[in-house]
Amino acid sequence: MMKFTFGLLFFISACTIPTATPKDKKYVQMYDLWKLNPSREDVLNAFGTTFEAKGDGVIYRPSQHKSSIDSGHFFGPTGLLEEQFILISKTDLENLKQQRPCPWREKSEMKSIGHSVQVIESGVCASIGISYEYFPSMLLYEVRWKK
Repeated sequence: MMKFTFGLLFFISACTIPTATPKDKKYVQMYDLWKLNPSREDVLNAFGTTFEAKGDGVIYRPSQHKSSIDSGHFFGPTGLLEEQFILISKTDLENLKQQRPCPWREKSEMKSIGHSVQVIESGVCASIGISYEYFPSMLLYEVRWKK
C-alpha cells in the first residue's frame, strides 16, 4: 500500500509541475533582446558561450554533434547586433506572433521547387525589421531580424 501511495503522489506531483511556456522560448528572448539594441556581449550573456564564431557573428547549434543551425547573430563594426535569425516550427511562429504582436504583412505564393510546386508563406513586420519565410525542405520557418 505504501508503494502505491508513493507512486500516486509522485504521479500527481509530476503532472502538476509547470512546463516551459512560449515566453521561455529562445525566439521570444531574441525578439525582446533585439529591441534593446544589444552588443555582442549581451547576446553571449543571453544565449551562452557554446557558439561558433562565423565572420562578424556567432551561430548556435542544437547540439555539438549536429551540422544544423539553431540561430545566428551578426554584429556591425560598432559591436552591436545588426542581424539575427532563428529556425522555428509553425507552432512556434504562431506563438511568437501571439506573444509579441506586430502589424504583419503576410502572403502565400506558389513556387516551383524541383519537380513540385510548394506554397511558401512569408511575412514582414517593417516597424521593427523582422520577417519570416517558410522553407519546405526543412519544414521550418526562418525568422530574421535585420536593421
